[in-house]
Amino acid sequence: MASDSVRPLSIPSQAVAELELIELLLDQTSPTYPWNPADPDVWSYCEALEQEIADTWSTEEFQPYVSSLSDQFDQLWETASPAVDLGVIFPTEIFQRFSAQVPSNLLEGIVRRARQVLADNLALADQLVLCVQDLLPTWADDDLYVLARPFAVAMRSGDSTILEGTLQSVRCEAWEALSEIEQARLSLAIARYVLNQQSHPGA
Repeated sequence: MASDSVRPLSIPSQAVAELELIELLLDQTSPTYPWNPADPDVWSYCEALEQEIADTWSTEEFQPYVSSLSDQFDQLWETASPAVDLGVIFPTEIFQRFSAQVPSNLLEGIVRRARQVLADNLALADQLVLCVQDLLPTWADDDLYVLARPFAVAMRSGDSTILEGTLQSVRCEAWEALSEIEQARLSLAIARYVLNQQSHPGA
């Protein structure tokens, strides 16, 4: 014989959440979220929330969540970064030379960094060092500046021979096979070329 008991309806969790939100918004007796950012009560509301969290959470408890959120932001930022078309930036001959020695992700890193530093109106030597320092983590900034200054002087004077001279002085080997000094000189030469191209697209 079939049971006459009535089975409770299964309500989707999203529908339950929506009903609870509507109930909360319609309940004038309980405080609601200040939706208007211009409302003077917004600051006091947010400060109260921050104080509540500060009182109940320690720095050690916060750290894993902060680190996780920071990592997620970094991943999203990298995903949102505009694609770099290296073939447009480098003429065919130079691109073939660079791409044969330097991994494409390193070339893209130099291009992206160059675009960033150009917007900051820094000295040429500063721009060059900032473009390559992430690629050369074992180098001290002072040492990179020593190598960067001749490139900066050449950029100011419009001398393009230093690029060819550097390419000739660096062995035609894969990036991993180059010495640290060769990697640094080649990186700075590429940065010098990219900065010049980005500053003077027709050059």
